[in-house]
Parts: sequence; structure tokens; C-alpha cells
Amino acid sequence: MFKHIILITLIFIVMAAAAFASCPHCYRIVKVRVVLDDSRSVTGFFEHHPDYQPVVDSGGKTLIDLTRVVAGNRTPDSIRIFDSVYVFPGLTAASAPEHIRMFATDAVERMYFLEKTDHGGAGSLNIYDLETIGKLGRKPSGRCAVNIDLAEKIVLSYRDDVDDDDLRALVDFHRRYDFNLESALGQFPVRLRRIYRQNKNISVGELTAIAAGETALLAGGLDRIDSLFNGGPLDSHYSNMAGNLTKRLDLIDAFSTYLKSGRSDQYTEQYQTCLASTKRNRPPDKITLGGTAIENLELVVNMAETAYRAMPLENLFDTGILDKLGLLVIVNQAD
Repeated sequence: MFKHIILITLIFIVMAAAAFASCPHCYRIVKVRVVLDDSRSVTGFFEHHPDYQPVVDSGGKTLIDLTRVVAGNRTPDSIRIFDSVYVFPGLTAASAPEHIRMFATDAVERMYFLEKTDHGGAGSLNIYDLETIGKLGRKPSGRCAVNIDLAEKIVLSYRDDVDDDDLRALVDFHRRYDFNLESALGQFPVRLRRIYRQNKNISVGELTAIAAGETALLAGGLDRIDSLFNGGPLDSHYSNMAGNLTKRLDLIDAFSTYLKSGRSDQYTEQYQTCLASTKRNRPPDKITLGGTAIENLELVVNMAETAYRAMPLENLFDTGILDKLGLLVIVNQAD
């Protein structure tokens, strides 16, 4: 049995090593010399993907197979060479648009592989403007790293009034309350829609339970925001978030009242309030509801979905929030 354990362990190690070695989206920055069809040569750095861009020996010199470079290139008509690559240990590596040269694929005759560098990663090399690269060369006043969507995202502060603790609180808040329509705080219209499709005879009790669950989530978000206010520069962001959470909470409360009393005026009023917060140029449509929420369930579902979309609570890494707050995010794709 002991021999079997050893054999299984060895097989696992070999399989793991093979899996690690095979990484089609991984790259290594290498130094190359590009020879053009007019006999000019250019030396620079290249984003080499060894899994599908093999090197070949030619007369004692190492070449990168150009046919495979073209086949796997995001821009098959051109080859990108970096004059400079900035490496920030423990953070990332990057280049700037000013340091990128593009060569037409059919103008490149050969690409000599000169040497490896210490930097590699997944996806592609980060490109930042020179101002951002200048910031990355300085020690930040705050840093918080988090793994989201198969990537490491590092939030950096170069403001004296935002430190590690502030960034951790900001990132933790957004991770816990992921502000997208399909996320936990957007489940109210999603669950209503799903249940309506499956069973149009849903009971008042089931609808009340959905509303109560959403109310608890929203109230928890507001409580958390209250604990984050500290008189600092991030308060304006938390205040905006609290405003949209409150509008959603008012909408759910109005829906619950509609369920219990059959009165639609409060729900309709809150629906209009939600739509008024959108950036649409036209005024929201006036909707008149008659009867109970159950009788108007399909219309109520549509109204809830529309209202929630009018109140986006914004994903921290997708909507430019960090730019507005004077913060910086570095994204390193997972290997």
C-alpha cells in the first residue's frame, strides 16, 4: 500500500508540473532584436508566449517563430515591441504608450531571441501613462490587495489622508455588498422575475418573505456605511452609496405596503423617485396600478427591475470610482 501511495503521489506531481508548464495565456518579457525587410534592426522587449510561440535554432542563433507569433497575436497585422519596461517589485511591471513601437507583420523578417527578463505574468503587460508610472515608483500611503475574478487587484493610495485601513474598509465594503443587478443586493427583482416565470400563482406570504430578505440586506449595508463615516475624503463616496441604498429600501418598503393594503400610490411614488435618479433625458413613464400587487405582479416585476437599473450601486473596480477618489488600481491576471 505504501508503494501505491508513493506512485499516486509521483503521478500527481507529474500531472501538476505538466499543468503548470502549460499556460497558453502566460507570457514572459524577453529582449529581442527585430530585423525588418529594409535591413534595419530594432532592439527592444517583446511579450513572449512560450506555449504557442516556440523558439527555434538557426545557425547557432535563437529565433522566435514569426508564423506562430502572428497566429496567436491579438493584432495579427502588427507586432508590438517595447522600448522600455518598468518593473515595480512586489507590484507589477508596465510600459507606457510612448514606449511602444508597432511594426507591420509583413515588414518583419526575423526576430532574434536575446535574453529573458525576470518579469512574466498572465494576459498581457499592463500599459499606463507616464504620470501613473511615475506614481508607481513612489511608496504609496495605503495599499490593499484582493483576488477577484481570477485576478489580483491592488488598490493604492498616494494621498496623505487615505491609508491602509481606509483602503481595506473600502474594498471589504464593496466585496461584501457587490453592487450589481445580479448580486445579493439586486436579488429582489431577479427573484421576483424567476418566481413569476415558474409560478404565476405566488402567494402574498412568499412575496413578503422576499421583500423581508432584501430589506435585511439593504439595512445591513446602511449600518455598515454608518460605521465607515470618519470625516475623511471617502465619506462622499459612502454618502452616495447610502443614498441609493435608501432609495432601494424605500422601494421595498413601499412594495410591502402595497402587498398588505392593496394601495399602490406609495409604490408608484417610490418607483418614480428611483427613476428620477437615472441620467435619462426623458421623464419616466407614469404608471397607474389598480388592484393588489398580486394582480399586477408582472407589471410590478418590470417596475422593480427598471427601478434597480436606475440606481446602480457601482462595482468598485468597473465604474471609475477609484479615479474619482484619487486612488489607483493595479490588475495582475492570475497565472
